[in-house]
Amino acid sequence: MAALASGKKPVLGAAPPNTASARTAPSTLEDSAIPLSKLRSQGRKELLDVLQAARGRKALVLDTALRGLLAHIVPEGTNFLRQHGVVHLCRGLQTDLTFVTPEGRDDEPDNILYFVRPSLSNMRMLSAQLKKRNGKRQKGGGRKALTRSASESGSGGGPYQPKEGRHLLYFVPHKTFLCEQALSDEGVLECFAEVGECHLDLFPLDTDLVSLEMDTSFKDAYVDGDSTMLTTVARSLQKLEKNFGVIPHVKAKGTYAAVALQRFFNLKRQQEEEKRGDEFATTPTPSSSHRGTSAPEIDTLVLLDRAVDLVTPLLTPLTYEGLLNECLGIQHGAIKVDPSLVGDTDDTGGGRGRVIGRGTTPENTAGGAGKEGKGEPVTVALNSNDSLYAEIRDLHLEVLGLQLNEKAMEMRQTYARVKEETRDGSLNEIHDVVKSIPALQQKYKGLNLHINIAEFLKPTTGHVRFQQRWQLERSMLEGETCYEDVEEMVAAYEPVDQVLRLLALQSLTAGGIKASKYELLKREIIQSYGYEYLFALTNMEQAGLLRKADLQLSNVMFGSIGASGFSSTGGSGNAWASLRRLLRLVKENVNTQVPDDIAYVSSGYAPLSVRLLQLIQKPGWASCSDVFKFLPGPTLECTQTQENTRRGGAPLSFMQELDRLLGTACSGTDGDIGGRPQPSVTPVTQHLGLSAAETGGKILPNGKTVMMVYFIGGVSFMEIAAMRYLSRHKDFPYSIIVCTTKLISGNLFIESVFENFRNSLGRS
Repeated sequence: MAALASGKKPVLGAAPPNTASARTAPSTLEDSAIPLSKLRSQGRKELLDVLQAARGRKALVLDTALRGLLAHIVPEGTNFLRQHGVVHLCRGLQTDLTFVTPEGRDDEPDNILYFVRPSLSNMRMLSAQLKKRNGKRQKGGGRKALTRSASESGSGGGPYQPKEGRHLLYFVPHKTFLCEQALSDEGVLECFAEVGECHLDLFPLDTDLVSLEMDTSFKDAYVDGDSTMLTTVARSLQKLEKNFGVIPHVKAKGTYAAVALQRFFNLKRQQEEEKRGDEFATTPTPSSSHRGTSAPEIDTLVLLDRAVDLVTPLLTPLTYEGLLNECLGIQHGAIKVDPSLVGDTDDTGGGRGRVIGRGTTPENTAGGAGKEGKGEPVTVALNSNDSLYAEIRDLHLEVLGLQLNEKAMEMRQTYARVKEETRDGSLNEIHDVVKSIPALQQKYKGLNLHINIAEFLKPTTGHVRFQQRWQLERSMLEGETCYEDVEEMVAAYEPVDQVLRLLALQSLTAGGIKASKYELLKREIIQSYGYEYLFALTNMEQAGLLRKADLQLSNVMFGSIGASGFSSTGGSGNAWASLRRLLRLVKENVNTQVPDDIAYVSSGYAPLSVRLLQLIQKPGWASCSDVFKFLPGPTLECTQTQENTRRGGAPLSFMQELDRLLGTACSGTDGDIGGRPQPSVTPVTQHLGLSAAETGGKILPNGKTVMMVYFIGGVSFMEIAAMRYLSRHKDFPYSIIVCTTKLISGNLFIESVFENFRNSLGRS
């Protein structure tokens, strides 16, 4: 699978003009447990307001992180943009801004709109792009530059705004003081006629999946101590309540989950105070879309800090969707494949086209794609629009091939029946058959696509190294130490992502790595892969993914509210061993054909985070202090009543207790994290409760209510598959909607803590 190991990353952007293919369309969001289309409509309005405010012909410059995301807000893609005056779409801040017609004539727009994430790296690229553009215009002499002459400005060289190409900057979803200051320091801030915000935060990727898609959310919060992301989470919770009603039951586990909850309640209180102030001057009007006594759409909100379960993202998933993300890289709900995989070319080389994606393992080079396909790679959306994909995405690898074979048999039988009916049927029957042919062709293409991809993945999943890695992960989960195996991987120069994933897994499941072994492995990694991984290892320590085994520090560092990792408070021995036993995290003899437990997603390991959701049903979090004492951060439960909401959210006593907990767990005051969470001796588990709910959430036709699980720091497709299993289970009382700051794979999770710089001395 040489194509997978090539390291080439796909460019994912909006669909090309006039693209109407069903395979590239974002989810229609039909059959969702709650009307997620409201989020799409609200985002569409935000974008439309910005476009309409800039009159004339427009050019859009999109930050790399926003590529592909606009389609989830405006499914019409470039057609929508063109209708509202957009004549140029530039993807990336590293490209030269030159606006020309296809004939090569200059085509400067009236407005140049930048949509960027608020990060310092983006500000540097944006500044460089503007300066380069300014330099070219000065050199060309045909246009005015971005800097005034002394006679034009009246007082030396200051920023100049030409009539053509007025620059407008919009931060997505919110601007920050640091970014504005960085632009000011670079001398380009005043080049913008307007600096504003476009509140595109919650992107509905599928009927049960919503994401902020903030690529650096984990590193920002868990390594750099930047809690801006938590404010974005709090504002997104506000948006959810605005669209779906006040959520009666709220639960949170972990320090960052508690901080996000605190900021959410503070925002609600501020909003209520502003509303009361307005009511003195105007006649009161309902401000919520949910008025009166109608039941809210969401019954329970669960906020989960990624630090509560750092183990699950490091493991290899064994479901179809999980493996697609692991091997190919699902970006914003889509992958890039060669046209031959989807039948867009005449290349009939067995349907074995080239897949453009993330190379993750050395076994990717053993067999695979054969000859490269012809043509540019195409986007294939992976969502519930494809009924076949919705049916097979959460299947275990062992079942996938059988299921696809059954579908192929059914398809052959259907075609045989159609052929017979067109030969022997009446005119009316033939007419009905002809009308059904397009749908049959679409099903055939979808089936052929997934068969081709499954065949493409087979050499990877069947390779001995893949099996060995799974066995190594299983051994670590069961409490074994495998230092020699990790050393052999380093000596064989296997991919550094895989090495660091296993090293982190070893540290988390063994209560740390012996000091002598840690220093040895650290030295070997730096010598083998380059000095830049010294910074990666340091960041992993900061995030709680790595630590030395030190019994004298374990009770301090891992028994605190704020620390990442597993707590050793409340008992002796390894905390992971206790959690494994109490939550039945490792299960033997899992039935992958007809699953009877969430552990099927990895052939024996049940995601810890999803086990915590099962505890909500029975016996309840309040009765599980023996479990939560081994997990970091506070455990919070509260109920929002209509009376509490009229007072701005939670009662003052709840907020004071929450402030007290966070004030002892974090540096800074009032729950504002000024740096990384610091050690504390405050008890790990503390439940805060309010009065009983006046009403629960809306009951769905299947008799269940909706639970939204919000992962702060990212969620893996292994966890999503496990939650979907719970939602389908008749005894689980909730239908789960997953919300997250970022969809992650094991490699992306590890790479997210790396420092972004280039080692020019590294191996080629």
